[in-house]
Amino acid sequence: MADAIWRHVDRHTPCRRHDPSTWDGRPISFKRLKKHSAFDALIENPSVTAALDAIFGPREWAGSKSGPQVLMTFPNVAEWRLPDRLWHTDAGFEPRTFPVFGVKMFASVEPVRPGGGGTLTIAGSHRLVERYRPSLPRDGRAGVSSLWNTFMRHDPWLRELISERRDGDPAMMSQQHDADGIPIEIVELTGDPGDVWITHLHTFHCAAPNALDTPRMMIAQPVFRAALPPS
Repeated sequence: MADAIWRHVDRHTPCRRHDPSTWDGRPISFKRLKKHSAFDALIENPSVTAALDAIFGPREWAGSKSGPQVLMTFPNVAEWRLPDRLWHTDAGFEPRTFPVFGVKMFASVEPVRPGGGGTLTIAGSHRLVERYRPSLPRDGRAGVSSLWNTFMRHDPWLRELISERRDGDPAMMSQQHDADGIPIEIVELTGDPGDVWITHLHTFHCAAPNALDTPRMMIAQPVFRAALPPS
């Protein structure tokens, strides 16, 4: 997978795998790479299949037909700071949280170390969404940025997370908070090549800065229940 991604980068950008002086922060389109056969192993392996069967039921799920998303972040900051913006979900609030309607898998293609750009998630936030969801107007449950922002402001700890006054202080990384009786905490998705994280589609997350000297390279793939129950 790493070789396929780097060949694409070498072919379509000025960046070169073994020359850090060429790495920059310009966006890279991986649209033409998404259906590369190298990525088939993300789902077509016993460990991931067994995990998805446990969540949805045996073969009661289907991966996105568009292929995985390539997540590549070159080193872009000197000092790692905790983001205060762009926290979001990859699904609207209209579907019920349970039974699980969909998940998103994040897989490490190359080593992803703390502070190296691994996606940040708010573990437990999907359960908080489940509790918060009935308070939304029936005609306003779409997962647009205004609704995400309202959700992030309904609890003092979450409100502090998105406060510009916090100035990126990473101290909240070590805290666990009780929100409406549900424990939540920030988890940085790190790991070795082949490690896979599975998150609920109602889990809030955001991109992170990369303060290390190697690119963050992961792939992400949504998986959905084959037959969704009515909302």
